[in-house]
Amino acid sequence: MSASPDVLRRHKQRAIVSAYGISLVSGIWIATQFPGLTEPETLQATMDALRVHWINWVYQTAMLLACFGWLHADARELDIRRPWWLNLGIILVPPLFVPYYLYKTRPPGRRLPPILVFFAILVTSGFAMVIGLSLGVMFSAPPAASAVAV
Repeated sequence: MSASPDVLRRHKQRAIVSAYGISLVSGIWIATQFPGLTEPETLQATMDALRVHWINWVYQTAMLLACFGWLHADARELDIRRPWWLNLGIILVPPLFVPYYLYKTRPPGRRLPPILVFFAILVTSGFAMVIGLSLGVMFSAPPAASAVAV
């Protein structure tokens, strides 16, 4: 028995909200674990360390799970099956293969809006991470020493 379209739409909405939550929480977490992000002298070295740190791998995996949660609900809603190579492409290069999936699964004339929404979600989840980074810096930074004029 297949799930109703309303249930599948709610699953898709939850996956999108999860992506925003993952980005926000990851931003907070990164800001607290990598205080060098706020110092221009250490920014590049901190970014290099972050790229290979396990926090980045957890973030990337969580975002892929949210993406596949959305794709699974969408494929069930449209009653289609993704080939294995498309799943692999989505894991390796999501900004290329998710729009391809959206293009191939939508009828002509209705292909561009979902692709634009996908890129909007990517950009706005980036903003969610920046908000998280800002919150993390605000709440984890030691108070600045005030200058005393003598």
